[in-house]
Order: sequence, then structure tokens, then C-alpha cells
Amino acid sequence: MRKLISAAAGIFIYLIGSAAPAPAAWVYEGEFQPPQTDPPFGKPKGLAVPEENVFYVSSTYNHKMYLVRPGGYIEWGGLGGGPGQFNYPSGVALAPNRYVYVCDNLNYRVQCFTPLGSYLGDFLALPETPYGRPINIAISDAGTVYVGFPFTDEVRFYNLAGSMLGSWGGRGAGNGQFYNPQGMAVTADNKVYVADQNNDRIQYFTASGSYLGQWGHTGSGPGELMNPTGVAIGPDGTAFVADYGNFRVQYFTASGSFLGSFGNRGQGPGEFEGPINVALSPSASLVYVADRDNDRVQWFRDSPTNVIPASLGKIKALFE
Repeated sequence: MRKLISAAAGIFIYLIGSAAPAPAAWVYEGEFQPPQTDPPFGKPKGLAVPEENVFYVSSTYNHKMYLVRPGGYIEWGGLGGGPGQFNYPSGVALAPNRYVYVCDNLNYRVQCFTPLGSYLGDFLALPETPYGRPINIAISDAGTVYVGFPFTDEVRFYNLAGSMLGSWGGRGAGNGQFYNPQGMAVTADNKVYVADQNNDRIQYFTASGSYLGQWGHTGSGPGELMNPTGVAIGPDGTAFVADYGNFRVQYFTASGSFLGSFGNRGQGPGEFEGPINVALSPSASLVYVADRDNDRVQWFRDSPTNVIPASLGKIKALFE
């Protein structure tokens, strides 16, 4: 079996400063941006979080994957079409065995890796059409792999080996239709949530794609959406949505009742320039956000004992 992996000495970047009591839930805690990359970080997109303070993120324009953990990071990939190489990697998801699945967008495939980035294999997600560009991915606890295709406005699902099991969708604004499906999440009871970007809504389905419900409509008020691109579901059913066009993250009940939001447009700690994806730690105590146009990943804690004041947003590097 072919394998390809490259690693770099790790640098973990975090904010330093005097601590102060946290005033509210979902307070900014830190951020990550790898040094010495050109372009800087290359527009992070896909996120997956196996445990607190450890996450995977795809760097689309640098054609790499990063595994970030306390004290450092591992990177692998590079531009190309060979095993372990990428051409615009996007969505990232973890299988029950913690293997890492990555949507290799412009190579028209999904690749699979060990937790440390060794190549295991790949499958063509939509080989019968030139528009088969997988953009995002989610994997259920049972091992069903859901892949979104914005150019055909559908979701297809597979087993872990890449055999297709079914599909649903199609262009439109009706129930179960999509107009540019983006981020996805699967709950413990096998409901599939899809960020329907250009319809400004979140839809949810059974494991085989039967329509269950939706929420959201165009706007910038509480509970309204503007080009949502990511969704993550906590153990209690709370749904976090990357509200890309409104430069914020909103959170809802599982059926779509508005609970709150955080973030606004800007470059400072806790601000966003294109929050394109969102992911949760397993306990949902941390929310990670791919802040695309700020070239960083930020994370937020639900009820921390300390928080870094925004005025002290300096960075420090730790070398292993």
C-alpha cells in the first residue's frame, strides 16, 4: 500500500497576557496560524477535533493538512495528484477508528490517512462527471461517510471503503434540495445536518437522506443566516453554524430555535473575516472556527475560568 507523509518541527501559537475572569459563555481562548507559509496558512477550511486542544485543519491554498496539538504540529501533503498530495483540500472528518478523511477537491477524490498522516487510500467520490468536486464531509459513528458536492447540489454517502450507498438532493429551494451544500454534521442518533449555503438555511435528514426539517432565512438578525458554510452538533443537540456572510457563529437548538451568537467582523481576537467552518471538541467545551480570510483557526471556551483580554493579543511560539 502506498504511503506518503512529511512532517515539520512543530510550532504551537497561542495568545499570552494577563488573565481576567470570563464574563460570558463562548469566550475567545486562542488561535493557531503556522509560521513561514506563503500564502499565510492558505485559507483554512476543513476542521476535525479528536480531543480537546487537538485538531486537524486543511490549508486549501497551500495544499496541506495540519495536525495541531499542544507544543507543536505535524503537516503533510503538498500540491499534486499522487498519494497523500492535494489539490485544494477542503472538508475533513474523523472515522470511528480515528482515521482522517479529506476531501481532495480538485483531484476529485476523498483520501484517507492514519491519525499521523500516513496515506492509506482514496476513492473517487463522483467519477462519472467532471463536476464531482467533493467540498465537505461528515462521518457517522456507524461509519457512513457523507460527502457534499456543490456543483451537482447533492449529498452522496459511502461506506468507509468508498463504495457508494446512496444520494439525495438536486438544485432547488424545496425540501431536501440544495443550492451549494457545504458543511455537514452527523448526530449520535444519525441525523444528518447540512449547511445549504445559497438557500441561507440548515436542513436535516435521516441517515439515508429523508427530509426531516429545516431552519433559517436570509438576514442578519438573531437566528437569520447569510451564506452559512459550516455546522457542528454538540452531544446535547446544540447546533453551531458558521454564518459566513454575517461574520459570526450562531448556535441553536437541534430544531433551530435561536440560542445565541458570538463574533463580528474584524481581525482581532474573537473577530472573523470569513468564518467558513466550525467544529467542536468531543465534550463541546471548545468551539473551533476556521477564520478563512484571517488565515487562522480560533477557538472559544464555554465557561473558562480565565480569558485573554483582546488588548493583549500577542503571539508566542513554543519550539519542540
